[in-house]
Amino acid sequence: MPDPIKNFSLNKMRFRPFLEIKTKLDGLTYQLNAAEKERKELEETRENWTSGVTHDLKTPLSYIKGYAAMLRSDHKWDEEEIKEFAKIIEEKSLYMEQLIDDLSVVYEFDKMQIPLNICTTDLVVFVRNVLKDLRQYPMANDYPIHLNVKNEGDILLSFDQTLLKRALENFIMNAIYHNPPETTIDVSIETAEDLTLLEIKDNGIGMDEQTIKQLFNQYYRGTTTDKSHLGSGLGMSIAKQFIEKQGGQIKIESEPNKGTKIKILFPC
Repeated sequence: MPDPIKNFSLNKMRFRPFLEIKTKLDGLTYQLNAAEKERKELEETRENWTSGVTHDLKTPLSYIKGYAAMLRSDHKWDEEEIKEFAKIIEEKSLYMEQLIDDLSVVYEFDKMQIPLNICTTDLVVFVRNVLKDLRQYPMANDYPIHLNVKNEGDILLSFDQTLLKRALENFIMNAIYHNPPETTIDVSIETAEDLTLLEIKDNGIGMDEQTIKQLFNQYYRGTTTDKSHLGSGLGMSIAKQFIEKQGGQIKIESEPNKGTKIKILFPC
């Protein structure tokens, strides 16, 4: 009489390869389903982002067309009104220009066409000049921007001036776009051991944890009650890529109603 226990063991050994194949197929199916779900979510996010960028371009364009039409009308505007209209047109034009530049940079990054031009420069002089240029922007008039250098003497650092300038501009303009007038923006520079720290701090509305996690996602659109200031997500994403391309690191500290700190660390 056949031994049932022995037969069960033989059958189990006979079917083991098939069970292993089934387990692997089940695992592969799960991975494929998860990848497809992620692909669909990314595609939906991209579509929403594209729609948002289109809105970002149309909104300032509507301002420009509207105020240009008002200036062209037969109404006799006084000098102060004309200056105010011109200021708004300039602000909206600069915003559109920056967004178009950001789109161009994203394309160049995707094609790996952005070269590095590293040179050693006095970081203090460089940052001071960047802030001087930023203060010329009309929208920056209502946002005090200060520079604080915590070390005496020159602070020499090797970096790409074009990329770092663009990164700093994006960080500071983001603080302006997303905070109310009279928000103070403090930029500080210091060296410690083998690191150079460049910090951008504001006393604005701050961010919650979810926003911080998504901050450098180029498809993320921030939330705010002022829809005209919704960001495309490009500026912050590009700024981070510019910093990391030069060997730097970025850390974010922020809480709602307690402002935001952006810490940029470079090895000396």
